Amino acid sequence: MELKRLMYMLPCLLFLLAMTAYSQNLQQTAHPSSTPVEATFTLEPSQPAARDNVTFAVTVTQDGKPVDDASEVIFEWWKEGQEPHMMLPATFQKDGLYIATQAITEPGSYFVYYHVSARNLHTMEKIPFTVTATKEPSASATTQDSPVETIAGSQHELSATHDHGKTL
Repeated sequence: MELKRLMYMLPCLLFLLAMTAYSQNLQQTAHPSSTPVEATFTLEPSQPAARDNVTFAVTVTQDGKPVDDASEVIFEWWKEGQEPHMMLPATFQKDGLYIATQAITEPGSYFVYYHVSARNLHTMEKIPFTVTATKEPSASATTQDSPVETIAGSQHELSATHDHGKTL
């Protein structure tokens, strides 16, 4: 009777052992490296002015090698005190570089979080940046600097000033 029992249990034990080895192999291929995914953020231009197109960029690496297969890279940006935050998906360029471009119209203090999901890992960091006011032309022009037009013996100055109102 013991021999019959052993004959039934041995294949079951071998099956369980094989399944355990297979499961461990799957886990190793799903997580090829235990090294965290690293991200390096850049902002172009580094000191943006209102109405500039701002490029958010993040270079993603793991073990010092570019990560070209991130499942998701998103830039979450907002002006200080503003809700809701804007979510801007990035596009892959090359060599682990992901970018997104956005026009920012108002000067002020801003923040951006980059969210990188790659190889079953997630990394994010909050970065502050400042958008300055646009540079206005100098208002120091005098009548001597202004072009003058002569019409039928009279002189007319060709300069004028006006207000553009609040910039949005």
